[in-house]
Amino acid sequence: MKTKLYKYLIISLVTVFGITGFTSCGDDITEQYYVGSEVITRDIQIKKSEWGWNSVYNRYECTIGIPEIDERLYEYGTIAGTIFVTEETEKGETYEVQKNLPFVQAYKNLTTPYTEYIGFDIFYGNGTNPSVTFYIQTSDGLSTTPFIPDVYYFKLALIWDSETA
Repeated sequence: MKTKLYKYLIISLVTVFGITGFTSCGDDITEQYYVGSEVITRDIQIKKSEWGWNSVYNRYECTIGIPEIDERLYEYGTIAGTIFVTEETEKGETYEVQKNLPFVQAYKNLTTPYTEYIGFDIFYGNGTNPSVTFYIQTSDGLSTTPFIPDVYYFKLALIWDSETA
């Protein structure tokens, strides 16, 4: 009885491996592993007076030159952005939080509720200097509604793929 069971087990295993192959499992999945990457972080503060209104896009903007943006970063790397905001607990205590960009904030306790969207665009090439434009856009598209604090604090992480030349 044991001999028959072992025969069926061996025949089943050989059949399964014969159909799937010993070495072809997972060949259709492409994965990239990076040994390391180059990372530079930039802390940026934008004062209230530095924001300008862009009437084409109906948003406030501030452009910051970032000379580290090169073709390699633009084509093969990435830039991650965060903003530091102050939040309040139910007890009225405040604390700082770092949030990923884009950041969306809804203001509901106002006469006219609206939503504020804070993000950034990356510029390289096309005759422009390497830069990042931070922007604040509101749901009503008006220049009078955003609550621009005295200073916004941002952080950019410029990440290059170490495998590209």
